[in-house]
Amino acid sequence: MPNVKDLLRKIESGDISYEEKLAALSQVEASLQEMKAKKEERVKFNVQLIIDEIKKIKQDVQVQLDYARSIIPERGPKGDQGERGIDGAPGRDGVDGRNGRDGKDGKDGKDGVSVTDAKIDFDGSLIITLSTGREINVGEVVSPDLAEKIKVTMSTNSTVAIQDEGSTITSGVRNINFTGTGVTATASGDSVTVNVSGGGSGAVTSVDVSGGTTGLTTSGGPVTTSGVITLAGTLAIANGGTGQTTQTAAFDALAPTTSKGDLIAHNGTDNVRVGAGTNGYVLTADSSAAAGVAWAASGGGISSADIQEFTSTGTSTWTKPTGAKLVYVLMFGGGGGGGSGRRRALASPGTAAFGGGGGGAGGRSELWIPAAALGGTETVTVGAGATGGAAQTVDDTNGNNSTGGGNSSFGSWGLARSGGLGGGGSTTTGNSGTGGGGGADGITSSSTGYTSNGGGGGAGGATSGARGGYRGGGGAGAAGFAAGSTAAIAAAAGGKGGSAYENTPSNSTGGGTAGSTNGNGGNGNNATTYFVGGDGGGGGGSGTTTAGAGGNGGYPGGGGGGGGAGHGVNSGAGGNGGNGYVRVITFF
Repeated sequence: MPNVKDLLRKIESGDISYEEKLAALSQVEASLQEMKAKKEERVKFNVQLIIDEIKKIKQDVQVQLDYARSIIPERGPKGDQGERGIDGAPGRDGVDGRNGRDGKDGKDGKDGVSVTDAKIDFDGSLIITLSTGREINVGEVVSPDLAEKIKVTMSTNSTVAIQDEGSTITSGVRNINFTGTGVTATASGDSVTVNVSGGGSGAVTSVDVSGGTTGLTTSGGPVTTSGVITLAGTLAIANGGTGQTTQTAAFDALAPTTSKGDLIAHNGTDNVRVGAGTNGYVLTADSSAAAGVAWAASGGGISSADIQEFTSTGTSTWTKPTGAKLVYVLMFGGGGGGGSGRRRALASPGTAAFGGGGGGAGGRSELWIPAAALGGTETVTVGAGATGGAAQTVDDTNGNNSTGGGNSSFGSWGLARSGGLGGGGSTTTGNSGTGGGGGADGITSSSTGYTSNGGGGGAGGATSGARGGYRGGGGAGAAGFAAGSTAAIAAAAGGKGGSAYENTPSNSTGGGTAGSTNGNGGNGNNATTYFVGGDGGGGGGSGTTTAGAGGNGGYPGGGGGGGGAGHGVNSGAGGNGGNGYVRVITFF
């Protein structure tokens, strides 16, 4: 509580504003009221003490009054009333003052502060607590001897506030009773010490567990003495589980995928679904996509192809298409022709006469070339099939050899060689044509090549010609006459065209049919797929009326069959070889 004297000095000074003076006066008034209230409160708590003091004061006053009476004479009798004085003259009326102007509205006053508590400390000081929480020590308001008496009285009769760790539990308590084992209280002067040696004790009589909304169930509870509580069931996703009982189902429950082809990607925060892309699209890294990856059209690999076939013999020009990445070339060389048979005079039956040999099949080559290594154009050459040997018209004269034939090639990158030429029949043999070889020596280091030889032609025989070869089919040898024999005989069939990797004798069957006695050999069949060569032509039969001609080789590259020997008649001509072939496939 502010000192009242100090507040009065502050009001009398001219150093504060009008508002501050009003506030100080309010404080003075409040302080006086509080002092009065405290004194009344003190009187209530010390009634007997105050009564004793009043009695003492009364005694002192009586003594002083008796003394005063002893020294002051007694008053005499009352005198008579005096005469009435003369009335004075009436005063003049004063001049009316001017009406003053209305003053300005004052500013709103600050929120007031009230007193929430006031108490006299044990040393006689008045302590005032304001509504703002501020405490003011007004100073000593009772004499020291009276304060000591009040202190004793309050110590024995006042109330006590109880706090727990500084927080008030209750106030106005006069008695505190401590109970329970391990709790003791000792007093020393004005201080009381409570000692708690340990916490309370108790016993759990029943324990049970519930799965709640987790999806789990329990069994074995409640436990009242001892036992085990068992958990069962499946833990729900919301509680950290999967809600499933198998590995696959658990993963499916957690995975964000929903449709066939979906993928899982991490977006930097979570695993998210990436839906299946369009057919033919590829997954690419894409930082602008939500998942960091996205489906996009393929920017590499092979997307389409351009196929060009060259079937006309001679040279042509291949132009590289725009956007080409890789070029595949398949080539067959021209087939060799068959030789014609020997013509024997009727007067020379003791001398053998052989049929012509079959022509060999053209070779086969494959090339794989990076398009960037090729020029803008490349020269393509398609080899022609060889011409079979012409029939022999002169007695006791050997047959004619096959002529011509050509290699197939693609620029300077590689070639497929033509088949070997069949030889004309003689008195000892009809030389067979060898199979045409692939152009391995013509393949450059910048390309990859696969080559194979064509089937060899059969040799002309004094009895029957040999069967033709395989892969690209070779032509069959023709039939002839043995020494001293004038009986015509049949020839052999031409070889069957096969793939580059078929090399078993069983694949040599099925070419051009064999010529019967006095009959021609059958032509070889053309290939039905571009990976294989044509069949070889069949050999011609020997004859006494007409000798059989060899069959032509099939396309591409089949060897021609040999012509049969004639006895007193012209020999059979050799069959022509099949033309070559070039196929160029460009990939983009």
